[in-house]
Amino acid sequence: MANDGISNSRETKSDGPSDIGLLQAVCENASGALFVLDEKQRCIYMNTAAVELTGYRLEELQGRPLHDFIHHTHPDGSHYPIEDCPIDRAFPESCRQRGHDVFIHRDGHFYDVAYTASPLERDGVVVGTVVEVRNISAELAAHRALEEETRTLETLNRTGSMLAGTLDLEEIVQAVTDAATELSGAQFGAFFYNTVREGEAMHLYTLSGAPREAFSAFPQPRHTAIFGPTFVGGRAIRLDDVRSDPRYGLNLPFNGLPSGHLPVISYLAVPVISRTGEIHGALIFGHAEQGIFSKRSERIVTSIAAQASIAIDNA
Repeated sequence: MANDGISNSRETKSDGPSDIGLLQAVCENASGALFVLDEKQRCIYMNTAAVELTGYRLEELQGRPLHDFIHHTHPDGSHYPIEDCPIDRAFPESCRQRGHDVFIHRDGHFYDVAYTASPLERDGVVVGTVVEVRNISAELAAHRALEEETRTLETLNRTGSMLAGTLDLEEIVQAVTDAATELSGAQFGAFFYNTVREGEAMHLYTLSGAPREAFSAFPQPRHTAIFGPTFVGGRAIRLDDVRSDPRYGLNLPFNGLPSGHLPVISYLAVPVISRTGEIHGALIFGHAEQGIFSKRSERIVTSIAAQASIAIDNA
């Protein structure tokens, strides 16, 4: 680190160098990242925490605008001009700026930060800016996870109350399909009854996230190699990319999805099994991107399927 950055940016009334050494020790042991910028927003000091936060060493940034290294691009890839930067405004406006923003690490990844930018004065004249920064990515992720968990519990409770209060089969299955589609993150979901019509087949009963016309042009699906384990074996199937599964494409005459079908890459199927062990059918979910459905998604849908089976048995 650079002692001159601190000593040149602050005036001290001490006769000896010990105060500078003490200030240096305090800054180096601070848990938060500290930067000192001059009147042109060029970096003249950064502590060890700042090095760990940004991935840059002081020698790489010294005398150069800090914004050009860690704040030059928005997460969507668009340019972030320094004129729009609230941190930069602390100097010309001579007022403290606080907020949340997104910085760019040396390796290119974005991370969320909380910052405070304070004007640095000497003899009543603003000569630079002190910037305190804290990485809050983990805090925000935990907050989002808590919000998601709250939303999930609210939806499950709402669905459970609805299932307990109605005997209308169509209303029950539609509510289950809507809730499971929402909570799984699927683009669309459907409930297929396990029926036999001119051989082994399933019957589309409810649909969520897509118009019914999206399936009306296709024949009823059959117990293919992909569907069989769920509709016959009663097992949940979760695939990050259904196209890479060896069972995919074995169903004649389509050898995969028929032309015009909604795109399906991520695939999740969960059986709905009665208390007697009969497989009523299954909840099927799809998404056009890879890796959408997690173990958590599967657990949530399995819980909803268990609620649905009780409601269907009682309807």
